[in-house]
Amino acid sequence: DQAKSVASRLVEDYANHGFCINVDEASSLGLVVEDLSKCQLELVWTIHKLTRKKAALLEEERRKEIEEFLKELPPGLLERLPPGIPSQDLKTNPTK
Repeated sequence: DQAKSVASRLVEDYANHGFCINVDEASSLGLVVEDLSKCQLELVWTIHKLTRKKAALLEEERRKEIEEFLKELPPGLLERLPPGIPSQDLKTNPTK
């Protein structure tokens, strides 16, 4: 069935969600495609940029929340964690 074939190729042939599938690529997958108008393309590009900006802002917000959480931990707690727990990573890069 074509839907399963397309889904399988999307899952297996592309490394990540950020991979750009252009008109030719989509057509080679067996999808029905059409070029966007200039206005549509500009709108899609604007949405893409805003989505990336939102993701960066949310990541920064999460990093700050983690930093604040770490500040509230008892002094020396991270240093007393058992081996194998990346306590130093938490202090220097709290989003890991």
